[in-house]
Amino acid sequence: MSLTLASFGQKIAHTIRSFTLSPRSVPTATFHIREVTVPVGNDRTRDLLTSCDLLMQSFPDITAEIDNYVSAVKPYRRSMTEDAEEFLDWLARRPNLSDAQRDTIICQQSRFTIEFVAMKQQLAHVRFQELLSNNARLADELPRNGCIFVHLNPAHVWASLDTHTFVDELTPVPARILFYQVARSIQGAVIEDDLMPLLNQLREMPQRVRNLRWTLSQLSHIEFIAVLRELARLGIIALG
Repeated sequence: MSLTLASFGQKIAHTIRSFTLSPRSVPTATFHIREVTVPVGNDRTRDLLTSCDLLMQSFPDITAEIDNYVSAVKPYRRSMTEDAEEFLDWLARRPNLSDAQRDTIICQQSRFTIEFVAMKQQLAHVRFQELLSNNARLADELPRNGCIFVHLNPAHVWASLDTHTFVDELTPVPARILFYQVARSIQGAVIEDDLMPLLNQLREMPQRVRNLRWTLSQLSHIEFIAVLRELARLGIIALG
């Protein structure tokens, strides 16, 4: 799935390319999650494997890695998520990781971070999810209604990926990634420099459409509206 900001047909797949991080424990074709065997009775290993399922894509011996961690690091009554986060930090310090493995760890860490942000900013997150229901209707009004407010998804985190493990081959790497949550799904979008003035402005507070026009002054009005519509479709912004 792609978006382009470059000729009106192409100005909106080179600025944003989106992809999905699978929900926990839900195998998807995107990540080709494999079946693995966990010894009966080893609840901590099973919990870590469930929490860090994205790692299966780049770590063929993930159960062995988890077993090594469980042997080396005591749980100290951590929650499952805290234990999983420490496991990722432990794994990231391992020498001789490939770039693809490092990218996979970053994606898994980003998912945990977004879940934490959504919980800490629960009211803002719930409000944004409610506003998303307006997107289809208000997107049609964008060309003629500059008073519509644009809200940036509050449950987001930025990262950089160095390989094409999670992005298509047309995307230059390293790639700047915006991870964000829509409903129960964690999405990722490759964000190029063209779009940063718009997103930086929205980081401060919601803005009316007419007050954002200058951030993409290199585009025609039609192209500008097309970008907002695509961002709304992806759930990066909500209209209200």
